Amino acid sequence: MRQQVLPLLFCSLSLIVACGDDGGSAAPDAQAASEDAMVGCSSQPSLCAAPVFISSTDLSGMMGSAGLQIVDVRSQGDYEASHIESALHVEASSVRGSVDGIGGQVADLATTESVFANAGLSNDAKIVVYGGATDTGATRVYWTLRYYGHENVSVLDGGIGVWSGATATGASGATKSDYK
Repeated sequence: MRQQVLPLLFCSLSLIVACGDDGGSAAPDAQAASEDAMVGCSSQPSLCAAPVFISSTDLSGMMGSAGLQIVDVRSQGDYEASHIESALHVEASSVRGSVDGIGGQVADLATTESVFANAGLSNDAKIVVYGGATDTGATRVYWTLRYYGHENVSVLDGGIGVWSGATATGASGATKSDYK
């Protein structure tokens, strides 16, 4: 049970640290943790600008932007039936693993890198992840990307159900990348 709670606790703490103020009122240990979590922000501020959730309107305004990758985490069948135009596909279950026989854990780094590389994800991309309106797959993939250091990632608030922009059908056709 403790191993199942630790990833959730880590994710919650990451969000608290990322959303907390930096006004100097934090305790020294909390301040150091915040600074450690934001390594790279001073040299690449765009990595730290990603909100956890992004609206359909904001995503629509970003469409066609260089470096934007959209990731659909629904089943292969749902993806092929209809997905946001140019969206790549990663099944959320593919980044789950088991540790000491306990399922539902984050997959190991090699597996995760392979899944993201096969989907065509880029290390430098602004990634927006979405799923169905009520599933947790998008937040699982969001958290996995963050867990392994990809900070420029957001979740489409409301999932595919709120998208009114262009859609496509069929398989992804993505080219394998060197995601690490």
